[in-house]
Amino acid sequence: MTIAKIMRLGFKKATTPFTQTSPWLSYPPCLRSLLVLSMFLPSLSSVSLAKSSPLPKDYQQYQSEYQFEDIKSCHSYGDCRSILQEYARLNARFMSYDRAREAMFQEVDVIETSQGSRMVRTVYSLKTVVVPHQGVPKHTLANTEHTFPQSGLKRGSRYWESKADLMHLFPTMSTVNSTRGSLPFADCGGDGDNWRVCSRGFEPPDSHKGVVARAMFYISITYDLKIDYSQEQTLRHWSKNFVVDDEERLRAHRLFQIQGNRNPFIDHPEWVNLVSDF
Repeated sequence: MTIAKIMRLGFKKATTPFTQTSPWLSYPPCLRSLLVLSMFLPSLSSVSLAKSSPLPKDYQQYQSEYQFEDIKSCHSYGDCRSILQEYARLNARFMSYDRAREAMFQEVDVIETSQGSRMVRTVYSLKTVVVPHQGVPKHTLANTEHTFPQSGLKRGSRYWESKADLMHLFPTMSTVNSTRGSLPFADCGGDGDNWRVCSRGFEPPDSHKGVVARAMFYISITYDLKIDYSQEQTLRHWSKNFVVDDEERLRAHRLFQIQGNRNPFIDHPEWVNLVSDF
C-alpha cells in the first residue's frame, strides 16, 4: 500500500488557494500530487508565528474534507504502522542538530514582545527565558529537551536524524532537563500544574502530557523505535485525555514550514488506535 494511495484526494476545493511560490512546483505532476497538504494552507507569509496567532483558516476544512481513504483499510499492525510511517516521513527535510536547536529557539517557540524582547516558554517548569536575537541561550540556563531520550534514539539506525527532529524537541530549563534525563514518562500522582519525579518515572504537568504522548508516538513510528509497554499505556491515556489544542496545531504548522513533514497523531489523533503496539 503506497503513500500515493493514502494521499488520494477526497476533498472539495479549498476556498483559499495556495498562492505562495513553492520549489516543489517544478516537480512532475505525479510528485506534486503528493504535496497536497500545501493546498490546504493559506499563504504562509500571511500566517503570523506569534503565540497569539489564529490557526490558518483552512485548518478545519482540511480536517473535515481531506480523507486518507486507505488508512481505514489496514487491519494488521504491520500495515498500519507502515502507512503511518510513510505519512510521517513524507517530504521530511532534516537538518543538523545545531541548526535544529537554533530553529527551535529562534523560529518555532520564540515569542516576541511589544517591547522588542524575545523569549521562549520552557516545557515542564513553564518558565520563560529570554533568548538572544541569534543562536541559542546559554546551556546553563536553557537547553533542548529530547522528548524521546537520546539513549533510546541510539537504538535506531537513524540516530542523527532523530536527534535533530524538531517534532520532539522542546526548550526546557537546564536543571529540569538534567532531572528528567532518560526517565520514562509515568503518572506520579502530581497536582497537574507541576512536573514530578517518582520511582516509576517523570510526570510532566497536565498541559504538556498530550504533547509528550503524540511526540513519542511520532518518533516511535518514524524511526522504528519501541516504547516499553508500561510507558505506552500511560502515553495512550494522556493522548486520549489531553487532546490536541490550537497551540499544538499551530506549532505543528511552524514545524511543517521548517521541516516539511507532519505528525499524523496531531493531524488525526484517532490514528493512535491504528497501532496496537508502539
